[in-house]
Amino acid sequence: MKHIAWIVLAIALSGCDKIDQPFTETPTGGGGPNPQTYIRKVLIEDFTGAACKNCPDAANTAKNIQKNLYPGKVVVMAIHSGFFAVPGGPFPYDFRTPEGEQLATDFGVQAYPNGMVNRSTFGLATSVVGHGEWASRTDSLLKLPAVATINIANAYNDVTRVISTTITTKALTALTGTFKLATFYLEDSLIKPQLNGSVLDPNYVHMHALRGAFAGTYGETVFNNAAANDSIIKPYSLTIKADAVSKNCIVVAYLYDDTTKEIVQVEEKHFD
Repeated sequence: MKHIAWIVLAIALSGCDKIDQPFTETPTGGGGPNPQTYIRKVLIEDFTGAACKNCPDAANTAKNIQKNLYPGKVVVMAIHSGFFAVPGGPFPYDFRTPEGEQLATDFGVQAYPNGMVNRSTFGLATSVVGHGEWASRTDSLLKLPAVATINIANAYNDVTRVISTTITTKALTALTGTFKLATFYLEDSLIKPQLNGSVLDPNYVHMHALRGAFAGTYGETVFNNAAANDSIIKPYSLTIKADAVSKNCIVVAYLYDDTTKEIVQVEEKHFD
């Protein structure tokens, strides 16, 4: 009888799928001592506007990179700014934010659509590129090791409409120089008019729209020549816009090198 039991157990085990240990790609900015455990996520900043006829193409490119090519590894932030974002005529809604306008100005965004991938220049004079370059740049950056982690803990108050967030940032390796943490909130599923090619779409679904900042456009310094395993906790709070739908809102936090402005880690988390 004992012999039969061992045979049954052996057959059962042979039918099981092999479960690989998730040692190399944990799609989270969460903590842990081993850099090999984590991935360096990528932020795509998509400069856009409701009156920009080609901007939906760029939005589709970002969506494909985020959802299909590299799921769980890419954060997208749509920054409505510049001439094409000025409200008027069939586009009465004002998506613009002071922070978005400042980013567009400071990084020299002029033609639309355009964007940045972790603000990396890839050896060029500017980090701003057309959406045809976003996928290849994302692929290259995702191959770099993670040097930091970011954890986000949110608490939203439905009565006061205040979102409180606590950002824990940890260096996985020594970080030379000054590194800053910037924290924003975005909103998905805003149904507003958008020019799409030659067609005005009155019910276009705007995703990842930048809505506000917790600590200004460029955030605050969290590391100066950090050692491995140094960490810092930063709490923030703000009142969301009167028309924002909290269930569609997301906190985004990223760590960047203050000298090069290149982003080295990014994380996102819904309010709820």
